Amino acid sequence: MKTIVVTTDFTPISQNAVDYATELALFLQMKLSILHVASIPLSFSEVPSPIFDLIEMQSDAEIELARLKESIIDETGGLLCVETDMRIGDAVSEINDYCNAAKPYIVIIGAESANAFEKFLFAGKAISALRQLAWPLIVVPPTVKFSNIRKVALACDCKDAISTLPLTYIKTLVTDLHAQLQVVHIAKHDHDPNTLRYEKEFEWLKNVLKGTCSKYHVLHGEHVEECLTEFAEKNKIDLMIVIPRKYNLLRDLFGHSHSQNLVLHTHVPVMAVH
Repeated sequence: MKTIVVTTDFTPISQNAVDYATELALFLQMKLSILHVASIPLSFSEVPSPIFDLIEMQSDAEIELARLKESIIDETGGLLCVETDMRIGDAVSEINDYCNAAKPYIVIIGAESANAFEKFLFAGKAISALRQLAWPLIVVPPTVKFSNIRKVALACDCKDAISTLPLTYIKTLVTDLHAQLQVVHIAKHDHDPNTLRYEKEFEWLKNVLKGTCSKYHVLHGEHVEECLTEFAEKNKIDLMIVIPRKYNLLRDLFGHSHSQNLVLHTHVPVMAVH
């Protein structure tokens, strides 16, 4: 059975992500795995701390996870297979290790939880390490509740689309969701010199995604996040897929930039697929 992994730190933001993941797992008939990573405070590594502090931290988390699991099983009438795990260490490293073993279909986190990646992202080894988490990641905005995902938008740079898009996974996802896929390309200028090339890429995409995708859009604007936000709201998109091939996109999704609007201030979950 395929697995959906959701992370929690027991805050309302992460609880919302757990609720979203629960409903999605039910819809897709997949197993739900709830992961909590207790990050060791900096003082623990600099000054040895009594071992009972760590034991108490682990015990409290395990109790919370047990309560959460029991609550989900009760609410779903036992229809959902639920697993929990608790780890201590660096959040991203532990999530990475866990996913490498679990091989999840999707990983889900709450939008505010993305800020926990911030320090990690801007370290020298951050981007390469995050890219090693080769599992699709959905960031759920704080106010978003799960409903059937009927419209999925794929935001892509048509440049080199043939060689960079994970189309097999995207087609499988859209089919599993019984959704409609719309492909969106952002052009910064009305008279883009690569227009003809993009049109060829679009034609190739149409052939590859035949039966899955019904609409293709070219949007014009200087700010990618603003164009995508407006497009998502206007077209009632339920899930926005992005391909974080470059550092800038990773930074925009998780760091301090205008693109935080795409994650924190829209009502659309954002999915990063490598």
